[in-house]
Amino acid sequence: RDVGLNPTRTGLLPVLLRMGGTVEARRTDAGRGKGEPAGADEGEAAGELRALPSTLRGTEVGGGEVVGLIDEIPVVATLASRAEGETRITGAGELRVKETDRIRALTENLRAVGVEAEELADGLVVRGSDEPLEGRV
Repeated sequence: RDVGLNPTRTGLLPVLLRMGGTVEARRTDAGRGKGEPAGADEGEAAGELRALPSTLRGTEVGGGEVVGLIDEIPVVATLASRAEGETRITGAGELRVKETDRIRALTENLRAVGVEAEELADGLVVRGSDEPLEGRV
């Protein structure tokens, strides 16, 4: 509830829908006024999102799309680990340049729990499975 629905904040949704996810969205107002709970900036669209159980399939994420969901790449990779088929994420090279190499860390953590993941220069490939996962991160 009280989720910002501005298109610059919802980059994950088109990817999730393309993967076969089912998301119900309901706009509740045109943004929050001063002094009200955070979620959307004043004047921005706000609403409720509800994700429903779905069978996911792999997809390709890259190009300009990555800019709008760079911080959600770990979420995409986690979803991909349970999707049917392969998900290829490219164009995310900036994840290598902060405090840590987040592409390497993400790939290593996925592998640590049994996910088949391959590091690319500017992203990663995740092969989904419905096999139980276990391990330590």
